[in-house]
Amino acid sequence: MRAVVLLEGFILIAFAASLAQEPDNSNPDLLSSSNIPQTCSLTTNRHSGIQLIHPQPEFRDPFKVFCDQEYEGGGWIVIQNRFNGDVHFYRRWSEYERGFGNMNGEFWLGLGKIHELTYSRRYELHVILEDWDGVRAVARYSDFLVAGPEEGFMLRSLGNFSGSAGDSLRNHLGMKFTTFDVDNDERADNCAVVVYGAWWYRNCYQHSGVQLIHPQPGFRDPIEVFCDQEYEGGGWIVVQNRYDGSVHFYRGWNDYERGFGDLEGEMWLGLGKIHELTYSRRYELHVIVEDWDGVRAIARYSYFLVAGPEEGYMLRNLGNFSGSAGDSLTNYDLGMKFSTFDNDNDLYGGNCAVLMYGAWWYKSCAHSNLNGRHMQGTYMTGMLWPSFRSGHYSLKRSRMMIRAVV
Repeated sequence: MRAVVLLEGFILIAFAASLAQEPDNSNPDLLSSSNIPQTCSLTTNRHSGIQLIHPQPEFRDPFKVFCDQEYEGGGWIVIQNRFNGDVHFYRRWSEYERGFGNMNGEFWLGLGKIHELTYSRRYELHVILEDWDGVRAVARYSDFLVAGPEEGFMLRSLGNFSGSAGDSLRNHLGMKFTTFDVDNDERADNCAVVVYGAWWYRNCYQHSGVQLIHPQPGFRDPIEVFCDQEYEGGGWIVVQNRYDGSVHFYRGWNDYERGFGDLEGEMWLGLGKIHELTYSRRYELHVIVEDWDGVRAIARYSYFLVAGPEEGYMLRNLGNFSGSAGDSLTNYDLGMKFSTFDNDNDLYGGNCAVLMYGAWWYKSCAHSNLNGRHMQGTYMTGMLWPSFRSGHYSLKRSRMMIRAVV
């Protein structure tokens, strides 16, 4: 497997409403009082190069940008350009705010200017990448919006994605910008320092693995989680994983509260951590199940919320359901407290955790049981998701993952 290192990269933005249109210089709304164009697509100079523009006449001063008039019809403002390493990009907040480098070479336009541009009118964003073999790819976003300094230049909007480069920005949506001297990411340490850069970081790494995160800085300690960065755009935290039966799940309340197993193998993250995560911001839940013939299905819930210990880690919310696995949670477990063999919170006369040999948000025992026994066959005590495989069919695999909804 070859690791691809980028040789060349451009980031360009264009006034979305101006695509496939000639600049209308007769319209006074598109020109400043000094006849300086408000954006590159409105200039009469159709050659690429440095251009003075005035995005917000009467409010801000004009500033210079590099206008690319060759790429896809022209009208593009280059906000970042890298191709030979002449300019180092490991810089402090003040430099990223005002911009640095040479507009005819490698440079960063500046967060202040990017904010002013994207708040003056709607812009689209294209990210052009090239590897060391000369292969190029493009990531296109239909609505690029960066907030102002009072919000840490947050990546506010991206719109819809298209392109051959894949979407590696979506996981950063809603994040403030981070540099080595201003840390706004979700890690306990500083992503800009860890990866020697500056960006709208969330959790630093884009490969799957164990990661230290800090959902509630100032209130709780950081926690380790397994981040899945391959599944559906990445950014997923695994809260349960089962596939080979190497970890037994018939455990007491304390184990389910604090978590158990191996984060890189079979595991349960812990009710305490799941509660902290889902109360720190809004999360969605995906439940991936697989039978013994290798058939997979997914249950998606738009809003996953688990209450705290004083409410028995009640399954408080699931939002809307979609997916091929069917819904084995909403009508059966929503609103129920968690139950284990030593802490019975179900509505059944006995203890569902004992009867089903598991632990879950049981109501009356007879439905989902993903923390039951890992075994092949039809058993009431097995790993059950009846809307996918009925008749007490015990599943081979289950994986529960949550991702922050921005």
